[in-house]
Amino acid sequence: MSIEEFRDAARLDVHREFAIPAVIRRNPMTDPTNISARLHLAGQRPFGDLDREGYGMMIETDNVGVFDTAEWPVKKGDIVDYGRGRVFKVDTSLSRPGDRFVAHKLTEYSGNVGNP
Repeated sequence: MSIEEFRDAARLDVHREFAIPAVIRRNPMTDPTNISARLHLAGQRPFGDLDREGYGMMIETDNVGVFDTAEWPVKKGDIVDYGRGRVFKVDTSLSRPGDRFVAHKLTEYSGNVGNP
């Protein structure tokens, strides 16, 4: 097994554990597809070493979605709905071409998302 296969297996475990149900579509009028995707919202997050001074805080300025390309070939412009009013448009890719699990910046989407 190659190092990339080990990494993909580890990322798959993380994705299975932390992904939440979502609905994605190419544009507002296309049929939705059910997927599982991770969501990292902008804001303060703990990080650091609890054995020392405790967790520090870092500030993330972007909302980020992580998608499994084996489940959905995500593209810039896709609309992803995580429920509870969390609807985003897929923006800039943060991953390398060819990665199975891809991270994208997400921008809030306030347009109409209805069934065709």
